[in-house]
Amino acid sequence: MNVSDLRIGSIGVNEGISPVEELGRVILMVGAGGHAVSLLAALKALGLSTAGSIRPGDGGSQLRPDSLPWLGDDEFLSRLDSRKFLLINGIGSVADLTLRRTVFERFRAEGFTFLSVSHPSSIVEKDVVLGEGAQVMAGVILQTGVRIGANSIVNTGAIVDHGCEIGEHVHLAPGVCLSGNVRIGHSTHVGTGATIIQGVKIGAGAVVAAGAVVTADVAPRQRVGGVPARELNNRSENEGRRSAEFAELYIDKRGA
Repeated sequence: MNVSDLRIGSIGVNEGISPVEELGRVILMVGAGGHAVSLLAALKALGLSTAGSIRPGDGGSQLRPDSLPWLGDDEFLSRLDSRKFLLINGIGSVADLTLRRTVFERFRAEGFTFLSVSHPSSIVEKDVVLGEGAQVMAGVILQTGVRIGANSIVNTGAIVDHGCEIGEHVHLAPGVCLSGNVRIGHSTHVGTGATIIQGVKIGAGAVVAAGAVVTADVAPRQRVGGVPARELNNRSENEGRRSAEFAELYIDKRGA
C-alpha cells in the first residue's frame, strides 16, 4: 500500500469519543499478535476502527486479513507524517517487555503519539491518571488515586486498588490483584492471577510469576514466585541478549 492511500477520516468514530474525533487522525495498530486481537475488540467496543497493522512481514499474524489488513513494516511507518496518525501498541509480553518498550520509544522519538485505551466494560475512577499509550482492558477495576505509566497494560479482569502507582512499560497480566498503595517500577511483568498485598514495592524490571502472592518488597530485576512469593532464578545474560536481538527488528539502523 502507498502512503498516499491512507486518508484522514477513514476511521469510524462514534459520538462521545471526542479526542480522536477532534484530532481527525488515522489509527494504526503496531503488531498483530494475541494482544492486538484483544485491542481490536476494545477499539470496536469504543466505536473506533483502525486503518491497518504495522509489523515486520505479511505473515505470522493472529489478525484476520479482513479484520485488519497489513500495511507495511516499521520502515513504512517511519515514512508517514506522524502528525496525521495515532498508534496503538499491539505488542504484548510474556515476562519480557523489551520489544514492546523498544517500539514505543522508537516511534515516540519519531514524533508519533500513542493512543491510550480504556475498554468500556472497565471501571475507572475519575481521578485515575493514564500515561500515553496505557491500555486498560475488559473488566479491569482501577480505584481512586491510581496512576498508570506510559505504555503499560492492565490486562483483562485485573484489580488495582486505591493509591497504587504503576510505572512505564509494565504488564499486569489477566486477573492480577493489587491491594492499596502498591508501587511497581518500570518494565515489570506481573503474571496472571498474581496478588500483591498492600504497601509492597516491586522494583524496576522485576518479574512476578503467575499465581504468586507477594507479601514483601521485590528488588529491581528480581524474579519471584510461589505462595508466599520467594526469589526464583535471576534473569540470565543469554536471556538479555535474546531480548536485544529480538528488539533489533524495530531499531532504526540509523540510530533513531
